[in-house]
Amino acid sequence: MPLSPGEHVGPYEVIQPLGSGGHAVVYRVRHRKTGTDHALKLLTHSSAEIRMRLLREGRTQKALAHPNLVAVTEIVEHKKSPGLIMEYVRGPNLAQLIAGGPLPVQQVDSLVRGILAGMAHAHSHGVIHRDLKPTNILIEDGVPRICDFGIAKLLHGDNIEVSKTRTGSALGTPAYMAPEQIRDAHRVDRRADVYSLGAVVYEMLTGQPAYPGEDLLEVFAAIAAGDYVPLRQRAPGTPARMVRAVNQSLVFNPDNRVHTAGMLLEIWTAADHEMTPAPIMLVTQPPPATTVDNTSPPPIAARTIGNREIFVALVAIFVITMLIAFAAGP
Repeated sequence: MPLSPGEHVGPYEVIQPLGSGGHAVVYRVRHRKTGTDHALKLLTHSSAEIRMRLLREGRTQKALAHPNLVAVTEIVEHKKSPGLIMEYVRGPNLAQLIAGGPLPVQQVDSLVRGILAGMAHAHSHGVIHRDLKPTNILIEDGVPRICDFGIAKLLHGDNIEVSKTRTGSALGTPAYMAPEQIRDAHRVDRRADVYSLGAVVYEMLTGQPAYPGEDLLEVFAAIAAGDYVPLRQRAPGTPARMVRAVNQSLVFNPDNRVHTAGMLLEIWTAADHEMTPAPIMLVTQPPPATTVDNTSPPPIAARTIGNREIFVALVAIFVITMLIAFAAGP
């Protein structure tokens, strides 16, 4: 049941609701003794899996101290439902800024440096976010703050240490999800975050998503095709280093993608004159052999297209399965 202004959660008094999602509501609260404002994220559903996810989010963000990450300061309980006390960020989210159209290049440059620095810190501590999108990036006095690590994963080296995602399931927001995350969120690594960051930056510079669509299947098919409108076609004045960073993020095959947010930050901050002119689209296929056997099929292009067609078919099956499950009810 929603909380009303004036209600108490431990030492905190509810001031006003700030927003809600599928399983939680976020409130602005005030500590009754110190008078400081905070954000309270409180569950609206109390299933064991959702409770576990919220607690994992709290522990993850509590362990990550960085100026570009929203800090969780305390884990509380209200009527047997867990909640997170977080820093209160006074400002809009990135989606609200982008709603007005593409952002100036100088503003994008400043914001992206902070976003990448925050995610580089998370990646260096073995944490991948898995749901990076404009609504999960808050802006206060020009400083970006990444929040909502609710479906984050904890890695130990290159191995998954903590994960509650079922094999074969996809978690995240479709327009910003890497292809491998659509197939199976259980197996993704830092490169999935890099893909999402590329999609976010593309939208900041152009005011439009890289992969638009009227429904899930259209979005997934666009991601599989990888044929987004070239960045400079929509934002002609974009510096070469920014084009290069986006192109090397939005690569279908994760093996050919930038591996971490830290590496992406290095590309983003490189001076334009130190970079070779960026191609509009990154070519990831190896060069053809020096000798060609005309009797054999064209191996590289044919196999790449085939893999993507298979991917689209799998995505279609996934979407249909979700619709059937939804129609069937609990």
